[in-house]
Amino acid sequence: MKKRSQLPDARTYTILFRGCANSIHSKLAVSEAVRIYHTMLTNERLKPNTIHLNAVLEACANAGDVDTMFSILHTVTSGTRSPDNRTYTIVLNALRPKRDMARRSDLTDEETAEINKASIQKARTIWEAVIADWRKAQIFIDEELVCTMGRILITGDYHANNSVLPLLEQTMKLPRLDQAEAELPPPAGKSKGEDADAQGQAVVPAEPRATTPAGYAIPGNNTLSLILTALMATRKTTLGPKYWTLLTKKYGVRPDAENYHRMLKLLRAGKASTKTAEVIGHMPPKFMAGKTFRIALSTCVGDNLNRNAFRNATSIFDAMVANLRYPDAHAMRLYIQAARANYGPFQTPSPSSASASASARSTSDPDGRLGLGRQIVAALDRMWQPFRIVAGAFSYPSRASRSDKEEWDHFAAERREAIAVARRMVAAMDTVVTEGMATPEIIKVMRTRRNILNRHVTRFYEKEEKMEGARKRNMDKESESEREDLD
Repeated sequence: MKKRSQLPDARTYTILFRGCANSIHSKLAVSEAVRIYHTMLTNERLKPNTIHLNAVLEACANAGDVDTMFSILHTVTSGTRSPDNRTYTIVLNALRPKRDMARRSDLTDEETAEINKASIQKARTIWEAVIADWRKAQIFIDEELVCTMGRILITGDYHANNSVLPLLEQTMKLPRLDQAEAELPPPAGKSKGEDADAQGQAVVPAEPRATTPAGYAIPGNNTLSLILTALMATRKTTLGPKYWTLLTKKYGVRPDAENYHRMLKLLRAGKASTKTAEVIGHMPPKFMAGKTFRIALSTCVGDNLNRNAFRNATSIFDAMVANLRYPDAHAMRLYIQAARANYGPFQTPSPSSASASASARSTSDPDGRLGLGRQIVAALDRMWQPFRIVAGAFSYPSRASRSDKEEWDHFAAERREAIAVARRMVAAMDTVVTEGMATPEIIKVMRTRRNILNRHVTRFYEKEEKMEGARKRNMDKESESEREDLD
């Protein structure tokens, strides 16, 4: 361009800066971007604008060079180079602690907490400037900027996580449902008792998202995920369904897969198996995966004091069988665990609280053994056909050219998961048979199925031992060949 007297324009510099931001040689790219930027500052023909500023800041942020980033930030002006919402989003993202920092072996928990605390303090200082410019109508605030600040807060302690809801109230005008006087408004023309959800909160009719007050950020999927994460960190799990209803009904947020899984994790922390079953019932099948049902069924295992925990687990298990091509083996293990752990409904009630029906039941089944046995047998019956699907999924070669050993190694992890399910089922059947927890007819069926599963497990370990022996022989042959080559 210089040889042909071509003068670069603003778009040319934007391309250069963004190329530096995307460079794999981040350190070198930062020095080059800063050099070009300072050259532009002294150029009388073309001065850098906000777009150039943001591109250089992004190059510094990608390289983790916070000091250089702040030195560039000091060059802002009130004219064409004034900061906007994108500027502050880049800066706050750079201050956010890295995800792999907590995994570093050279950092203790105290050191990690101090780093997070320092990052939050710097972010709060930046946020004061954001709010000041916002109140002067010099910038507008969007969801990305607000949630970037929120993501920094949730890396901190309880008090930092607890400040997420005030942040959203300040920037989005979201009501504080954690306060005693706050509640969802009932639909127009209806009393509070009508159209109520499971938490007793009135269901708000769907409204267009444009109802958000002017000047405030509009909440979306990122906001919903942020709220659920902060509530789980502060153990305010009962507020999760309320905010879910608020954002999905009033603000028209359509939950995505991340929102659903975040909600399931929140309910798991609160041991709310009934609400978990409801969420699974309304979850679109395209968002369902193996981890969906692992999270949901682990909630039922933890909620073993709930008399309806096994019924909720059964509803979740049926949803998995209906929506997944191959049922998740780990989830199946959790289902049988929920069946064995939820023995509360079969315990003998205290005389002061026992009803007539409960007394009759306790007389015929004083220790609840038969009732628990019926529950375990029901779970095993439901698992029998899905287990055959899981066990048969890896019985045929996926490629005609693959050898028996390669095929076995390719699906080794999946086979081990299936065998773990079989062993859990065998253990449950042994409990029913040895403890006499069912009728003789059912015990006969359990013994037959137990023998089938036990033969399946035995064949697996025999084949595993055979493959391991072949693997060792191959290694010995390779070692011997290497020694001969050296000789």
